[in-house]
Parts: sequence; structure tokens; C-alpha cells
Amino acid sequence: MTDHKSRAIELDEEARTSGDVDDASVHLRAAQVHATLYLAEQQRIANLIAYYALAFSQEANGTVPSQHTLKRLDVASNQIIEGLGL
Repeated sequence: MTDHKSRAIELDEEARTSGDVDDASVHLRAAQVHATLYLAEQQRIANLIAYYALAFSQEANGTVPSQHTLKRLDVASNQIIEGLGL
């Protein structure tokens, strides 16, 4: 998986050190794409955490999660761990 944050930083630095204006422009546009993808990944992780918290708050209120929900929570948990780099 691409580390979009690191790639955006690298491309930004390449743009700053580039002597050619056109080359710098290309690097800056690519950096913006990677920064946007990084933000989308972070939002996805936040949404997974919110989903996970909602499911457990329902359980705390006496609602028993279905087997399907438990499987989805397991997948969400693994994706959260991976996304946070834990």
C-alpha cells in the first residue's frame, strides 16, 4: 500500500528543489493528489472507529449484535489496526 503522506511530502520537496517550473508544477499537482488520498484514508479510519463505537454502544444498551455485525466489526477492527499502523 502506498504511504500517501510520505509521498506527498517527498513530491513537495522535489517541487521546491526543482529548477524547472513545469517540473515543479507536475510535482506539486502529484503532491496534492497524494495529500488528498491520505486525507481520504484518514477519514475512512475515522468512520470505521465511529462504526465500531456505535456497535458497542448499542451492545451496552442491551442490543445484541448479530453474527453478521460481529463479522463486520472484526473486519473493521483489523482495518483500524492496520490503518493506524498498530
